[in-house]
Amino acid sequence: MRYPIVPLRIIEIKNSSYFEGNKEEKLPSFIVTKLGEKVIRAGIVGTLVDKYVNNEMTYARLNVCDDTDDIIIKCFGKLVNESFKVDIGDIIFVFGKIRETTYRYLRAEFIKKVDFSFESFFKLKIIKRIKQNSLKVNEILKLSEILSYNELIQEAKRRFELDEIQINEVLKLKMIEKVDEKIYEIIEKFQDGISISEILSFINLDKEKVIKAIDSLMNQGKIYEIAPGKYKAIK
Repeated sequence: MRYPIVPLRIIEIKNSSYFEGNKEEKLPSFIVTKLGEKVIRAGIVGTLVDKYVNNEMTYARLNVCDDTDDIIIKCFGKLVNESFKVDIGDIIFVFGKIRETTYRYLRAEFIKKVDFSFESFFKLKIIKRIKQNSLKVNEILKLSEILSYNELIQEAKRRFELDEIQINEVLKLKMIEKVDEKIYEIIEKFQDGISISEILSFINLDKEKVIKAIDSLMNQGKIYEIAPGKYKAIK
């Protein structure tokens, strides 16, 4: 079975819940994002910041960074040769299966150098994906206020085709701290985005708490980084 490629920010890959597959039952490993999406194959676009190829040319390791985080890309077989077509500083598009050992990484299936226009197009796809799934999340959280757990599971399965694992990831969002909500209200007011230092001028909190809340809001798909250290609400 060929699983769809889901466009993700790196922070979403690293901060999602990981579930190990079962080779005997031919069940693949996957992550479930904070928005309840089950992802087996992820696509990312970022800058290549480091590259290693072994002497036998049977293995290559790339380190790719986007606006949110960085991640290791592992390449085997023919993709090792493809890794020679990209250089440090290039913007590259990579997709592959998500794996986890002592850390989470992508086992590459495809690598290609791209330009800024492709990067912008890819970011728009991410924003569209987040918007669509945020609507589902909001509906599930509303239903959780009026239905029992078992009723919620059945209704969410029927309406959104999500399984219990995915629904439980969505329900974790009910644990959002009030500080997250306050900071989101501030960010939402600035259509051109707002920096952390500007946020601090509106709220009496330590910088570390604001950064933690921003990370939380990004994981929830409520805001995104439009420039280094500058954030905007997704509406």
